[in-house]
Amino acid sequence: MLTGFDVQAIQSSLKAATYPSHANPMQMNIGMVLVLLIALFLFKTMVYGPLAATLEEPFLARIRYPPCRSCTMWASVGLEGCFQP
Repeated sequence: MLTGFDVQAIQSSLKAATYPSHANPMQMNIGMVLVLLIALFLFKTMVYGPLAATLEEPFLARIRYPPCRSCTMWASVGLEGCFQP
């Protein structure tokens, strides 16, 4: 539980600063939202390859390159990815 958190003070500060209580879909720039989401997707794909290679490098070659090589890569990347925000 947070100590010193005053909901009423936060809400009154936001209201005084003229922040809306919820998003208005008519004021959203859908095109820019899509561009930003695609940019985030591209950044993640640029990180994915080196991340998979980095996660496999600590293991010996006989462990890294079994007949089911891709299974170890997918497992290591999946485990790393589940801890990312």
